[in-house]
Amino acid sequence: MLKIKKFKIATHSKEILRKVIHGKIDIAEAGFASNSDVQDFAQELADKLDNGVVYQTFEKEDIAFDGIDLENNEIFSGAIITLGKDIETELEKLTNDKQIVIANIAIMEFLKTSFNFVFELIKSQAKKDNFEILQNIMLYYPQFNYIREPKFFQTALKPDSEVSKNTILKMSDILKPEKISAKFIDTSFTPKYCTAFISPWVKKSKKRK
Repeated sequence: MLKIKKFKIATHSKEILRKVIHGKIDIAEAGFASNSDVQDFAQELADKLDNGVVYQTFEKEDIAFDGIDLENNEIFSGAIITLGKDIETELEKLTNDKQIVIANIAIMEFLKTSFNFVFELIKSQAKKDNFEILQNIMLYYPQFNYIREPKFFQTALKPDSEVSKNTILKMSDILKPEKISAKFIDTSFTPKYCTAFISPWVKKSKKRK
């Protein structure tokens, strides 16, 4: 198992601002005087991040999950990522509705970037062994009001809630997310901003000459 506590991600404040503008959110109503103020707000939220991940690569005979089809995969990786508690606490302090939406846009970007960071590690590991990842299985992703889910969530396979819950609980027994101060309770993670997924490894097909 690999545990990475407090890994760094890019803030992407310009991308967050672009999404705020695209969403036609009135920044004046959100209490900001300029676009740069929105970017500063995103950076302030980023300063509250306490990113952590636990993940492990399994061979098929090591573990099985009811309702998750991994029959065609000799190897797969399971991961749990958290943004930490502090950013959730920071969001709870906000009272301006427009500012809350902007904060959600920022947090979603942070979670997407954190996912990409971990997924690149998994892909790199798979590539070294001549494998690739064709489609992830998304077990958990927090709901964001008024915001469309990022592409990595949209394109993933999504088991039903009961299958996802049981898979996360079984995976948690092995990955020990408490090591990154995260825990799955009932149907959700605490802290709130976590994601859990499986990356099935597929043997690369030989290129035709």
